[in-house]
Amino acid sequence: MLNFKLDISYNGKNYFGWQRQKNKITIQQTIEDVLKNILKINKISLIGASRTDAGAHAVHQIANFKIQENLKIKTEILIKQLNSSLPLDIRINSITAVSDDFHSRYNAKRREYRYYVYNYKIISPFFKDFTYFYPYEIDFTLLKKSIKFFKGEHNFSPFANLSKSNVKNTVRKIYKFFFYKKNNIITFVIVGNGFLKGMIRNIIGTILRINRLRQNPRIIKEIFRLNKREGNGPTAPASGLFLHRVYY
Repeated sequence: MLNFKLDISYNGKNYFGWQRQKNKITIQQTIEDVLKNILKINKISLIGASRTDAGAHAVHQIANFKIQENLKIKTEILIKQLNSSLPLDIRINSITAVSDDFHSRYNAKRREYRYYVYNYKIISPFFKDFTYFYPYEIDFTLLKKSIKFFKGEHNFSPFANLSKSNVKNTVRKIYKFFFYKKNNIITFVIVGNGFLKGMIRNIIGTILRINRLRQNPRIIKEIFRLNKREGNGPTAPASGLFLHRVYY
């Protein structure tokens, strides 16, 4: 088998996430359909490193697919064919031939997401599709204290949307979690070994709710202890969420 690794960027606004779904337009399905047409094959499975939410974006999503060795592929031609056939909100940055045992999801060691918050009284029309509009005053000391409770290894089920999920292990480890502000945009950077569905957006929603209500951030520790969704904040919108990098 021939195995190919893709580095993909996409604006997820018009898609129901990465993963293929019945009767819904997804990133995976869109790329697979174009690949099948270009390579003249009936079936292809594109494996993504991370299953981004509906409406979320990616700077560097990594994926791989395998085909039979009798198909001759020149990667420099294939990338041009893909980018000329795909919608403009999906771009293939690179295509690389890799070893047969490379698996974009299982070989990934860490994933880095970034969440962007537009913190001003009026939202810029140029950022509305790529940030969370949050017009409230920020207590940065409170934000730092809140973030500390999420670092390390925890059972993140109270911060995940698991109603339609068959995930059995909900323990994840966060290696880095910090933020910085430039002009009106607050960037949250979070690096972990994996993330549950809705996990990052629920974490951001909880932190910002604590900020808005000026709550004691130790409430986060209590949510972990009780292992229930009660007490955490609303799910932050997908518009501000970006898969930034996958580490191997």
